[in-house]
Amino acid sequence: MALSGMINLPVGQRSVRGLSPVTRNALSTWNGKVTPGPLRAAIFDIGNVLANWYPGAASYEICAREGWNGAGDIKKVEDALTAPELKGPFEKGEFDFGVFYDGVNARLGFKNTSKGALERIWNSTFEVRNDSLALACDMQDAGLFLCLMSDTNQQHFAYLQKLMPVLGRANAAVLSHITGSYKCDGPQQYQKAVSLLGSYDISPDQAVYFDDRHDYTTMAISLGIPSLTFLNANDARTVVREIWGLGI
Repeated sequence: MALSGMINLPVGQRSVRGLSPVTRNALSTWNGKVTPGPLRAAIFDIGNVLANWYPGAASYEICAREGWNGAGDIKKVEDALTAPELKGPFEKGEFDFGVFYDGVNARLGFKNTSKGALERIWNSTFEVRNDSLALACDMQDAGLFLCLMSDTNQQHFAYLQKLMPVLGRANAAVLSHITGSYKCDGPQQYQKAVSLLGSYDISPDQAVYFDDRHDYTTMAISLGIPSLTFLNANDARTVVREIWGLGI
């Protein structure tokens, strides 16, 4: 896709100078790698896109429950909660929350934090982004195929489904606890999304992917999916409107 005075976009020919900075930034990221086609699908990450995730909030509450107030206690708790040998298998569906709790407890030695208490605390680390939820709903209501692609776990996903009904109305999902792989493991998670879209006769260039991590959007772009490193819903709406003409 050559960038010059005028540019051909799915919405039609447009002046580059007339595009917003966020749209020009997206086009510069895609240039030479992917050319957007007619928009038929929207792919959303969950964490820090549809809902912000604050694991430190759980560490703080656990320390308060347990009466731990040492200088390094909060970090010690967060390290236990996010230990790769626990978090990874849990989020890849290799064991359930009970095994996760036992592993964390073995590291920390809880006195006042039961399995049920940790489940509540670990769920409470999310803050729903209503602007992003509205974006996802508006894109689906405009006729787009709505897909989720996220590294998550069965407990968090079930909890978030209650908070965010849009997760239940998604047309499809590629989730780590079901597929058994992370997005950072390589292209296989993105290839699964491409294959899933293909089963609905949607090609990669006919989708847009929103993720908060640049390395993840870079991987998706390498597979032909126009992708945006997500900052906020207003910027996403601007790009979708200026490139595809979607009136949302």
